[in-house]
Amino acid sequence: MGYHKKLVDDSAIANDLFEQSLALTTKAKDLYPAGVTRVSIGTSQLAGQKKELSIYAQSGDGAFFIDVDGNSFTDFHSNFSTLIHGHQHPDIIQAIQSQLEQGTCFGGPTEADITFASLLCERIPAIERLRFLNSGTEAVMFAIKAARAATGRTKIAKFEGAFHGTYDWAEVSVRSNPDTWGNIIHPHSNPPYLNTPDHVCKDVVVLPFNDIDQSKKILDEHGPSLACLLIDMLPCAAGMMPIERDYLSMLQEAAHKYKIITISDEVVCFRLGYHGASAAMEFEPDLVTLGKVVGGGLPIGVVGGRAEIMEVFAPQGNAPVPQGGTFSANPLTMVAGAAALNALVPSEINRIDRLGKRLRQGSEELALKAGVLLTVQGAGSLFRFHAKKTRPRTFRSAFANAAETEMLRWLHAAMLERGIYIAAPLWGAISTAMTEEHIDNFLNALRECLARWPEKQKS
Repeated sequence: MGYHKKLVDDSAIANDLFEQSLALTTKAKDLYPAGVTRVSIGTSQLAGQKKELSIYAQSGDGAFFIDVDGNSFTDFHSNFSTLIHGHQHPDIIQAIQSQLEQGTCFGGPTEADITFASLLCERIPAIERLRFLNSGTEAVMFAIKAARAATGRTKIAKFEGAFHGTYDWAEVSVRSNPDTWGNIIHPHSNPPYLNTPDHVCKDVVVLPFNDIDQSKKILDEHGPSLACLLIDMLPCAAGMMPIERDYLSMLQEAAHKYKIITISDEVVCFRLGYHGASAAMEFEPDLVTLGKVVGGGLPIGVVGGRAEIMEVFAPQGNAPVPQGGTFSANPLTMVAGAAALNALVPSEINRIDRLGKRLRQGSEELALKAGVLLTVQGAGSLFRFHAKKTRPRTFRSAFANAAETEMLRWLHAAMLERGIYIAAPLWGAISTAMTEEHIDNFLNALRECLARWPEKQKS
């Protein structure tokens, strides 16, 4: 599947292919700031287009989605890795349809939330008790609140450049760059938005990712004042570099030494193992946060962990950390999540992991043959491209300068033109709806793109 017409450098053909998306992009500018409803959804300038556009989706089926102009794309985007089973997985659709006939939400609990909570507690070793929420942001927010209540401390530590949602403290350092990040010995706690309260940044200690010596020194300095340590086994926004085992061991030791609560943020990386990413890495966190794939395509957040820590959410009428949400544990998400989790069996995880490995390795081999500076980081069924000679292992080495950013934007648009839909700046995920044929299509499209790679960016 792909475009109904071959896209070439001709504005008339390009406009014909994206007439409806162009019209909607224009209309959106009169409705939304920047013309989009979330910062992660941007626009692309495709061949022949004088203006950038957003590609508006119409429907999805398996590994593909169709836009409003009838163009078909292989969906490696999967709504930022959420759709681990692709579009319209039959078990998920059936579960949602059945629940729709009974009701969408209620003022009290349903059996569906008990069923799903039981599945999660049985499957993830670190989760003894949990609470349902509506997003990964909420999950991280309440995990931090729980850690503060349980320890009596306020400061948190996190990796430089790592994204954990949009809670003020969790966002610190996400927008760090060479002009602001400071010395590696003490990375700056940079504000995430204009006029962030000063005390927010002062309460966040930033660690240089995968740097054992410097991170250990920082933890030795601040350890006694830290409530929690936010950990991501594969921090996507920071570059999707896998966390190194020796570094993870150091973090665990420091947390035990200074009685810091560890939070494994698995909103994106849960898919790295049947029992979750932390279990796959033999890491024992105090709390785990979940989202994306465990919602079956519907909004969800989960915070869970050791029973004694989770007790900060009790008793119901006078909890140290009150937690609620109008749509938390809504039955539609509960049945969709249970269906998605039941379908995510070890054999399927292993299969899409192999596809991910082939995509990463195959892409690097093609780039090497083409003489293009391009490497691919990631793990399991997740991947992220870097316009670098070697794979980065730290946030600072992964940071893309202006020229590298422009090349990744060019490649993103060029892959879109060939019917491959991935997230900007250039990352994606494999779904269980995919086979070797989909990886073939990806690599063939990439081969075509590399043949047109601007000469000034070749090695």
